[in-house]
Amino acid sequence: MPPSVSRPGARWAYHQCQRSVLPHIGIYGKRITTINLQDLTHSEDVAESDRLMQKLLSGEESSFSQEKRYIKKDGTVITGKVIVNMIRDANGNPQLGISELEDITAQKKMELALRQSEQNFRNSIDSSPMGIYIITSAWDTLYANQAFLDIFGYKNIKEVIETRRILITRRNHTRCY
Repeated sequence: MPPSVSRPGARWAYHQCQRSVLPHIGIYGKRITTINLQDLTHSEDVAESDRLMQKLLSGEESSFSQEKRYIKKDGTVITGKVIVNMIRDANGNPQLGISELEDITAQKKMELALRQSEQNFRNSIDSSPMGIYIITSAWDTLYANQAFLDIFGYKNIKEVIETRRILITRRNHTRCY
């Protein structure tokens, strides 16, 4: 999304906002200039956002980037990645805050779906009565389920890795499977 501009003051209200940003946050018309930067932020993300903004205002940082949740006018929660830069005058006083907001809601949903899929896969392998042993193309051990350990008499995967290392060394680096 294009950047938006805010002016310093007690509320750090938006001074100017690109029209293409407005549908993402569910606000239309001139109302954007009456909104504090934190009014759109999810309550659980306000403290961290305030901390980062204070570092920016104090001059400790010249910019910051944060992933946080926003609440649209209709109550829908979106996740955004915001990058904020501060424009200062010759004396170092804050004059303008420039923020860029990227809607990463779809990306976050895909990441969650992937984590859930990976967890389902791991649960299936962990609970399988079949011994499962996973290695890389370079023959490095990645995983062995409990059934594999029980079948071959190992206590844990570290023991599998160490035993495999000893076998390979004894066989002059020939592959052992």
